[in-house]
Amino acid sequence: MNVIDPKTLPSPAADYFALRDEAYAAVEQLANERWTDYNAHDPGITLLEHLADALAEIGYRGEFDVADLLTDAGGGIDYRQPFFTARHIFTNAPITNDDYRRLLIDNLGLSNAWLICKSCACGPPVYPECKDGELTFAPRWRIRPERRATDHEGPVLIKGFTDVLLQFAPDTELGNLNTDRVDGQLLLPNGGAPPVPIDAELRFPEWRDLSPEAYRLVTGADAELTNWTIDRFSRDRTLAKGVDADDLRRGLRDIFFLDLSLEFTVDTQTVALTLPAVTLRLWQRGSLPPGTDGSVIENLLAAGDLVHTYHRKLRARAEKLAAAETLLHDNRKVGEDFCRFDRVRAEDVAVCADLHLSPTADVEAVLAHFYRTLELLLNPIVPFRTLREMEAAGYRSEDIFDGPALQQGFVLQDDLDASVLRSRIYVSDLINELMDIEGVAAIEKLRFTVYDAEGRPTVTEDLWCFPVSPGHYPALYIPGSGVSIYKDGLPLQPRGSELRAILNQLRAADRAMALPVSQLDYPVPTGRHRGTPTYLPVQHTLPETYGIGAAGLPEQATDRRRAQARQLAAYLIPLELITASTAEQLTHFGELFSTDEGIDRTYRRPDLFSAGKPLEDLQDLLADPVNFQDILGDLLEREEEFLDRRNRFLDHLLARFGERMQDYTLLIHDQGTRRAYGPDKLIQDKIRFLRFLPEISGRRGAGINYRLGEKVCGYRNRSGLGERLRRLLGMEDVRAYFTLDIQRTPDGWSVSYTLTHPDDGTLLIDDEAVPDTYVTAQTAEAAAWAAIEARIEAAVDVNDELGDFLTERLANERLFVVEHVLLRPKFPGDALLDVCLAADCNHRGMEDPYSFRITYLLPAEAAPYSEDIELRRYADRLIRRETPVYLLPKLCWISDAKGESEYSPEELDELLQSCRCPVPDELARQLSRFEAAWCPWLTANAAFAWPELNDELEAHVQDWLPETATLAQARLLLGYFGEVYRLHVSELVDTDADVPTAASTLMDDVWPDFIDSLDLIATRDPGLYAAWGLPDDPRLDELRDLLEGFYTDWLEVSVRLRRLLLVFQSLRSAYPTATLHDCDDGDDENPVRLDQTTLGTL
Repeated sequence: MNVIDPKTLPSPAADYFALRDEAYAAVEQLANERWTDYNAHDPGITLLEHLADALAEIGYRGEFDVADLLTDAGGGIDYRQPFFTARHIFTNAPITNDDYRRLLIDNLGLSNAWLICKSCACGPPVYPECKDGELTFAPRWRIRPERRATDHEGPVLIKGFTDVLLQFAPDTELGNLNTDRVDGQLLLPNGGAPPVPIDAELRFPEWRDLSPEAYRLVTGADAELTNWTIDRFSRDRTLAKGVDADDLRRGLRDIFFLDLSLEFTVDTQTVALTLPAVTLRLWQRGSLPPGTDGSVIENLLAAGDLVHTYHRKLRARAEKLAAAETLLHDNRKVGEDFCRFDRVRAEDVAVCADLHLSPTADVEAVLAHFYRTLELLLNPIVPFRTLREMEAAGYRSEDIFDGPALQQGFVLQDDLDASVLRSRIYVSDLINELMDIEGVAAIEKLRFTVYDAEGRPTVTEDLWCFPVSPGHYPALYIPGSGVSIYKDGLPLQPRGSELRAILNQLRAADRAMALPVSQLDYPVPTGRHRGTPTYLPVQHTLPETYGIGAAGLPEQATDRRRAQARQLAAYLIPLELITASTAEQLTHFGELFSTDEGIDRTYRRPDLFSAGKPLEDLQDLLADPVNFQDILGDLLEREEEFLDRRNRFLDHLLARFGERMQDYTLLIHDQGTRRAYGPDKLIQDKIRFLRFLPEISGRRGAGINYRLGEKVCGYRNRSGLGERLRRLLGMEDVRAYFTLDIQRTPDGWSVSYTLTHPDDGTLLIDDEAVPDTYVTAQTAEAAAWAAIEARIEAAVDVNDELGDFLTERLANERLFVVEHVLLRPKFPGDALLDVCLAADCNHRGMEDPYSFRITYLLPAEAAPYSEDIELRRYADRLIRRETPVYLLPKLCWISDAKGESEYSPEELDELLQSCRCPVPDELARQLSRFEAAWCPWLTANAAFAWPELNDELEAHVQDWLPETATLAQARLLLGYFGEVYRLHVSELVDTDADVPTAASTLMDDVWPDFIDSLDLIATRDPGLYAAWGLPDDPRLDELRDLLEGFYTDWLEVSVRLRRLLLVFQSLRSAYPTATLHDCDDGDDENPVRLDQTTLGTL
């Protein structure tokens, strides 16, 4: 039962007595000479008291919680209210390397991840040739007799690349995915007795870099291990001597060597693989059953699953690496790129110690905690924290939600800093933590042993410090460890099964579990819908003697009395309107800050006199009943007042999020009249910006996912930076034409959407429901926008009314953010950007057109930027201000006007009569020509994993070269071939040759010129030529076949890049048309300015 506390004082607005006293004071001050009777029986006092009572009622309703005032009849707050939760408005797409670490660990369930900024390029080296003014793939002094070796310059190091290292979490079936060790158990036959179990481990060599192509094939999802055999089983690395019973007994707990032949099926292709020197270790403390020799072990291995487990482990790793690549490319930072994705290898570290326990300690529990503590000390995990833990630690909301939105909790920066890759481990850092384990009394003879990749222990010079190999992390190697347990000096033997169970339980407790949404964000305030109260007129609350209440006057009332009552009612009408307007304003409180584009009032006008309304009987008192509502609306708020107030409300909301559009407001105007372009346009732009603010703000630094395949040019794959600029510049947003209907259901929240044509009101999509129900209205809204974006992407390819509408609107959204790093050469011979090099070879950074450079391509015909150079200057300043500080931007306002050849003779005559000229064909349709080259290249390029393919190419060429040849010399050989290939591709593009036909004769066209280059190199640099060891024609034919296999597949994408670069480098800005100054008229619409306007259309 709710109890009203009599000591609780109402607020001044809801305090009837305070309002009445204030009214008394006002009357006394204003009319003290004529009105001295303030007693309750005075009619004026009665009217005043009833008005105060009505205002107190409104004041009481105004004290409702804001959530109550905003909650609609459906039980929720309208999705168009810009009240974003902390998780939505504070989080952002990854920016720092630590942000990416959080994203990877959270989304992929990794143990850890590291990102390393590369100091070298991710691709073939390119060289500046200042005498030729261009970039090349190999120095030309070796193939140009007139050049000297001293003319050679170092390679251009294209920057902005990051390598990614992943540490996979343990797999319940496959174990540690970070190592090539496979653990299992063999059952040795024991005559008629039960078989004897023996633990076995196989360690496979690292062979990915030796045969990248085979590795890529056998780790694919459709690869199957169909057959494998043991070619050699010996205690010696190279000798073929078999293993008899004595050798097997002596080799226990040491390693044996196996040569394996494996056969995989990939689709219809068979891949054969030989793995030499696979090591086997057998763990057996007791004696072996009689008759156990090497052949028995071979048969057990052949019948077992260890090799198949190894293949499943390879595929699981490849799958997780591919998932990481997809995730990071979805969140790639604009102007930068990821290079290689790899795992961190586990380096086994065994521990030996004498562990003395307290008398009451549980042996298995203490040893399990000892091992688990040591595992965490050697390899710290990155724990997830709950929201409550972060609050209890004193973190502010903006710090808690800094970085990407995570699914499993929150990650502290200190935890990330503590889990770095280390080069050495100090025993003194470990022993204090180990001594703190409950039940441990003392630790003696603590030693650590590091095992190499074959499983052999390595010798460390310092007993109190051991090194960790680069690219590795230390992992506790329990099978190789030996911890002796003592109580009161007596040795104890722990039970193995119980020890393993407790240890697995401790490991499971440290694994993060996904938190429910309610623990990842502050809850959205939910209110109680208070309903829309019916307005009770003040005159209906007056005593019946006044004759203007619901009862009215008695039938015998005289005409004079009726006239008096009507006069009083008319006198009260303005006061009723003020009171009713205030109540109506409170009812529609949510509209003041809403992003609903349909709102046309900030002051509400009450309807009291229409049929069915409380004062309909007084309609005859109105001078113009038909137009009364419009007149009242103008009195309360004229159109210019509404536009001003609405803009100021939206400016306030923008300011709350640190955004501003004031400069834009001051500049935007109609070029013809020089008057404001329209406050309604400003309102529209601000609303559309606010509606999608979390996305616009959070992804402002994100680029496109260029690995998206066929959808790489789809609606949903747009640069976050470009999307923000579109909204800030007030460009078209097709999503603004969709309306959502979010409703509460017994199971949660449901949502549907409608699309209405803005010109004729045609319903293009009518109340289409989004599947499923959602926990919150915010998640329902997010699902609806995702469904809408997918619908837009699919509909533009369909030739119907919806597709035509979306295609037309999307054409107005075209703004391209071209990241130069994406245009870099992917392989030796790919197309290159033009450069401007100084003749004295002092390039001042101009030799690198790729690193941290972007170009914005904006539609020159986009109103109002097509008409006003001042507004375009504002846009330029805005774009440069919004560009991340590490990027160098270039802006091009390119025209999409039709060219001279597209005009009819009549249209040309009309242009000449208006003193205008058609646009030359080479400058026409620039935006469409760029788009026609950009999307095909992106689509073709998305199919290639270039770093891996380059590694394969270099590995094959280095295998072909003599063993003494270096990787740098292999790259020079590829560079000289690439130069010939690049010139051939340029010729194909210039002549518009058919690519499939050119691919069939590629090597016939390229090879002779390459041989000529080799002959020149033999003369100019005999040392390099000798290092290549170029042999007779049959061996050169092998090289030709090798290169043909790669370069023929790459011809199409290279041709498309060359076409794109030709269009891209020919783009020129189109300026607003200007007029010469007229001395007589003097009213210039857009006067000519040097290098900023166009005279006519030329």
